[in-house]
Amino acid sequence: GGGGGGGVSGCGGGGSDWGSGGAAGSGAAVEKQRAKESEEVASHEAGGAGGEDYTTVMLRNIPNKYTREMLIKQLNVEFGGLYDFMYLPIDFKNKCNVGYCFINFTNPQACELFITKFHGVDVRKCLPGLNSKKIVEVTPARVQGMVENVRRLKNSPVMNQLADHPEWMPLLFNQDGIEEPFPMPDNALPPIKARGRNREARNTDG
Repeated sequence: GGGGGGGVSGCGGGGSDWGSGGAAGSGAAVEKQRAKESEEVASHEAGGAGGEDYTTVMLRNIPNKYTREMLIKQLNVEFGGLYDFMYLPIDFKNKCNVGYCFINFTNPQACELFITKFHGVDVRKCLPGLNSKKIVEVTPARVQGMVENVRRLKNSPVMNQLADHPEWMPLLFNQDGIEEPFPMPDNALPPIKARGRNREARNTDG
């Protein structure tokens, strides 16, 4: 019966074996467990990628010194106009990115192409500019779609801190890849300027 046991091809596998050496004598059980884990990972990834209906991804293992502008420049090499939302969260204390970002593509095909170009690729190839030895990963984001990502972010407390740092804000793009303003929170403060103007008008009347 069914041949092909444990058909996990080693391509793009995670680096769990790097320099670990020496599991000789204790071997078989460990090897079996490891094979099982990598099989689960592989099937999980295949399952995710096979869905074909998601458009929002989490790009992981970004060098912490990478800026939003550097990232956009790289995305636009092949994907300009194919994504409409990008957010690179920043650690407010050290003013560096937290190592991952969220990107929403305008269709699942563009998203799939992005995965083939970035997932499992050496940072120096796909995100050049810094001498990092990381391997980039792409996984489906928990929150899918530009609309839902924008809705959650714009009403998040983090927006209060981002308001003082426009260079850290999430970005939206139209189909020509032109940047569009990010919407303000739904529960915005009352417009102070208008009130001030009315008060001035009242003062001049009297």
